[in-house]
Amino acid sequence: MDINKLNYFFAAAELCNFTRAAERCHIAQTTMSKYIRKIENEVGCDLFVRTNKDCYLTEQGKTFYEQTKALYDEWLEIIRSIDGEEAVEIKLGIEGDINTTNILDAFKAENPGVKLRISFGGRDSLLKALQRRKIDAIIAPSHKPGDSDKYSGTIRVDMDSREELLVCPRKLIEEFGSLGAAIAGSPLITKSHDSGYHEYVRKVLEELYGGLFKEVMEVDSYSRQRLLVEMANGFAIVSPEEAKGFDDIITDEAQGRFKNKIQLVYMPDYIPEGLTSLISFIEKNT
Repeated sequence: MDINKLNYFFAAAELCNFTRAAERCHIAQTTMSKYIRKIENEVGCDLFVRTNKDCYLTEQGKTFYEQTKALYDEWLEIIRSIDGEEAVEIKLGIEGDINTTNILDAFKAENPGVKLRISFGGRDSLLKALQRRKIDAIIAPSHKPGDSDKYSGTIRVDMDSREELLVCPRKLIEEFGSLGAAIAGSPLITKSHDSGYHEYVRKVLEELYGGLFKEVMEVDSYSRQRLLVEMANGFAIVSPEEAKGFDDIITDEAQGRFKNKIQLVYMPDYIPEGLTSLISFIEKNT
């Protein structure tokens, strides 16, 4: 039995649904089912009762969950002690300009003994640090349509979900005569450096507004994005919270076609004690 894959079993037991458990662990539902069946074959009994939609633990499954979860937590504690960590701390890397202060502040209030050590960086550098165990987890935007999914193979937990808005300077719309014409004649100003995502935005905006933009201006921060949009150098796709900071713009919901989730990203074979507490807190409060 692979101890690093016990999180698959824990997810199924806690969510009572193989499909949702597979989504949490970012594996195929068939992979999840095969792994659960492999465990059942090894222990010699059914751990789940399966229905058409859901699943739930048998009595043997409840016993197996409680005892393996306790053993798994002890194993994590052994790993932590070997690493020489004296205080409980969580080393988090934050990708980009994500605002996560509310949920992190709430976690700190409930867990005053846990220290959060925060670092910032791009997706590539943070993923490398995560793989080398220099950080415990990453807080990052979810995989967007068209993105190359560099976080493949990790486990991700949703922290927040929000629809994004199209924001366009009023001056550009007045200059071009319509929103669609303004899109066609102006660049997309974006914090995403993924060409696949740019193409997705291009197709959606052409479908909704008949405007096919050609140029993309990539920036590294929200402040630069806002400045360029307010100077009428182009338009952007941003969260409702970010849109409130813009002046003299027109916003449009784009029929809900742009959505963004903020996720906690971690490796399935490296879950320190503090990170376990943060994961449980997020799942309980979102």
